[in-house]
Amino acid sequence: MWVAVGDAFIGLFLISANKDFTIIPGDLAAFISAIAFGFHIIIVGHFAPKTDGIVLNTIQMFFGCLWNLLFTITMESGNTMAGVMHGTFPIIYTGVFSIGIAFTLQIFAQKRTTPSVAAIIMSLESVFAVLFAAVLLSETMSTIQLAGCLCIFSAVIIAQVERKK
Repeated sequence: MWVAVGDAFIGLFLISANKDFTIIPGDLAAFISAIAFGFHIIIVGHFAPKTDGIVLNTIQMFFGCLWNLLFTITMESGNTMAGVMHGTFPIIYTGVFSIGIAFTLQIFAQKRTTPSVAAIIMSLESVFAVLFAAVLLSETMSTIQLAGCLCIFSAVIIAQVERKK
């Protein structure tokens, strides 16, 4: 399993890295977010088998809302009700699909697998983000990024083989 975790970690780095193996600040933030998401997966893996998935996700959403409100009030400037109204569709879409449905499904899925396998499988999100950026936005992937995708795919396969043993 540690080989798979290391392979996925290297893959995430390669997807984020430029041709000269440097990472720009935005990609670094995404990389750090991926690590934080890994901790989230571990915590959900701990609590998912012990509680109702809907209750757990409701608690997540409540505290996520509080944190976002706190950061918005303290770090954002120029917030207006008109701005919030302008962003109503993205706010509702993100709240319902990304948080409401996706996190609830994650909780139910993690009741049936280990956190390490779940983390590696969910790391495929970055692979799909790169692929959709290439297909929908005509962005090109470097050889390094393609190698990162292969590392993550191989990590998923290694994790599944280890799980079956």
